[in-house]
Amino acid sequence: MRLLYYREDYREDGELSITDKLATNAIPPYAILSHTWGAEDEEVTFDDLADNAGRDKPGYKKIQLCGEQAKRDGLQFFWVDTCCINKANKAELSQAIRSMFRWYRNAKKCYVYLEDVSIKKVKHVNTLSELTWKPAFSSSRWFTRGWTLQELLAPTGVEFFSRDWHKLGDRLSLKAHIHETTTIPYDVLEGASLSNSSIDERLRWAQNRETTLKEDAAYCLAGIFDVDMAPVYGEGIEQAFRRLHNKIQSRKDCLRDLRPTDPRIDKKRIQDTKGGLLGGSYRWVLDNSSFKQWHNDPQSQLLWLNSFPPGLDALYERMMQQIGASDDAELCKQVLASIALAYRPLSLAELVVLTERLEDLKDEAEVREIVGLCGSFLTLREDTVYFVHQSAQDFLLGKATDDVFPDGVEAAHRAAFSRSLETLSKTLHRDMYQLRAPGIHIDNVKPPTLDPLAASRYACVYWIDHLCDSKPKSGANESKDVQALDSVGAFIRKKYLYWLEGLSLCKSLAKGVVLMARLCSLVQEMHGGDELTKLLQDACRFIMYHKGAIESYPLQLYGSALLFSPTDSVIRKLFQHENPEGITIRPAMSSGWSACLQTLEGHS
Repeated sequence: MRLLYYREDYREDGELSITDKLATNAIPPYAILSHTWGAEDEEVTFDDLADNAGRDKPGYKKIQLCGEQAKRDGLQFFWVDTCCINKANKAELSQAIRSMFRWYRNAKKCYVYLEDVSIKKVKHVNTLSELTWKPAFSSSRWFTRGWTLQELLAPTGVEFFSRDWHKLGDRLSLKAHIHETTTIPYDVLEGASLSNSSIDERLRWAQNRETTLKEDAAYCLAGIFDVDMAPVYGEGIEQAFRRLHNKIQSRKDCLRDLRPTDPRIDKKRIQDTKGGLLGGSYRWVLDNSSFKQWHNDPQSQLLWLNSFPPGLDALYERMMQQIGASDDAELCKQVLASIALAYRPLSLAELVVLTERLEDLKDEAEVREIVGLCGSFLTLREDTVYFVHQSAQDFLLGKATDDVFPDGVEAAHRAAFSRSLETLSKTLHRDMYQLRAPGIHIDNVKPPTLDPLAASRYACVYWIDHLCDSKPKSGANESKDVQALDSVGAFIRKKYLYWLEGLSLCKSLAKGVVLMARLCSLVQEMHGGDELTKLLQDACRFIMYHKGAIESYPLQLYGSALLFSPTDSVIRKLFQHENPEGITIRPAMSSGWSACLQTLEGHS
């Protein structure tokens, strides 16, 4: 998703800008515009914005009006379909169509611009006469278009504006007029779940609505029925509606199997349906001692099973076979490997960092699709990937190791280490959250809308763990081990302070102390050389000595931490260019770290 915004120095003639594509977990609060398109050459397009053009087009006015209203409502960002989608990119267009309902639903404000409703001449005693503009409102072209149905129903609130951007009301205050025009029930207009309305009823709402492309008559209803349906232009309207019907039916079947019912009825249903979605696992349920006790106790209302069927390995093996037969087999296996090795669940953005081949995908939606292709091993909740159960991870790290980790688990850890360090080297820099003031306490720090650490948060905390678990050989004779040590040395020399800032912002500085101690021990075991050993020992002492200050005040890294480090500190010398400016009297410091601190090493 891309969003429009005006720069902070916005004036009426200010420059309209557009963000790069945003990951789902990095999308800021935004307003969204619902409108009807004019002629194609009248609308401002994505290419117009890229060329800083389009201001002379008639469609620019409504974009400007939307941006001004968003600003009045305290929103910096807003979205308009004509220019926020690169329609020349077919993959992006397809994903935008599939995401449209969600984008409208998640908007903080939805503005409907009715270009054919004017109230310029309808003033009466300094107020707007509703009776005068009501006929134009009810007959507006906006109520005849296919896509505007979801734009009316998806958002939590909808505000209507006339041609001259006079507010006519919102979905609640105008519900009587909207109901009369659309036949949509009052409770739906008031925000009731669309699932409370039958399929036939929802289809009736779309009757007599028109779309420019005939297949869109089906595609624009996917969100109304809560199904995901990729557009296939050229398939024809009949095939498009046939696919929509099949998607709706599949969802109904799934909900039927998952429906909550009375526990007494559940007993019969488990026996009648043989376990619903679990299929062949029903025999294990029926033979389970807890189930038998529950089934025979008329007072029992709750069944809780704390184990899994013994045949799950066979199920997982079949799933691996299905993955292996797919066109995306290698990519799916890399995803499974990354998730299996991770020390905590990964967000989609973090998963891309650890999985090299995911970088080739165009957007987050394709990453979601690949996660969905990983059989029933994984589940996605709020953009974070989880295993469906611990047994799935155990299977991948056990019986499926050769298939998922063809080069071995240690090699996979090394790859995760390398990719993590590569990402951090590109991401980390001074004052990533633009706090500016060194006295800002960590409790008062909020990640910015576009969080620079969103994708690298996992890498920031766990790169050393992956290096250690790659089990480099003592002596570091192998070229890959030498390369790993070289990359560690280069990273510490160039990025150490910025990494500590990242750890502080992630509220993981305490773990950083442990990580540095572990890294020092590893390098000593590998006989990594006196220079690297000295560097890491000094880095260890630096974080131990200044932990309290940095943990509470991230930007004190560049103030008190540097000022109050020994004059011979390697880290102090490497980052002397980050010394605070304007301090003419500097404290007299000893040349080395305190003997007390050195005594405490190894006891962190």
